[in-house]
Amino acid sequence: ELKLISGEKKLPNHFEIMPQDISLFDGSLRENIILNKEFEGRRYIEAVRASSLEEELNSLEDGDETYLDTKESSFKESFLRKIVLARILYSKSEFYFFDEPFYNLSSSEVSHVFNEGLLKLLQGSNRIIVTEKLEIAALCDHIVVMKEGMIVEQGSHKSLNEKAAGRF
Repeated sequence: ELKLISGEKKLPNHFEIMPQDISLFDGSLRENIILNKEFEGRRYIEAVRASSLEEELNSLEDGDETYLDTKESSFKESFLRKIVLARILYSKSEFYFFDEPFYNLSSSEVSHVFNEGLLKLLQGSNRIIVTEKLEIAALCDHIVVMKEGMIVEQGSHKSLNEKAAGRF
């Protein structure tokens, strides 16, 4: 919750949020990705590839038509997280908020999702990424360091490193 101290608050018309706790529903993997939006084949393939999901979907007998039963799912959490990442990357929005999107992903998957998804596919949009992965924060334009819910530092990776003698 943010309290407005001065000025005015404006919210974008369209925004997507990826919470830390993933949320899926009973239905096909494709339905979980497109989430009641019109299917756009090219955008869908780009989102699946950018989320490091293509190989895993292709290994399933029914591919993206595989039914997901949220109560009895045998899929790994990292796979389910990539489904949600693909959902966010598939959507068209002005603003994206990611809360620990790389949790339980391998370092190669993190690098791929960050570069191909968040940087390339969402290029030109506003993106806020909450992460404890310093290697990802180092690649961001602006970093906000928080402690106990308060902003304690902010700036570029270079300026924060200079202030903190290389801690960042």
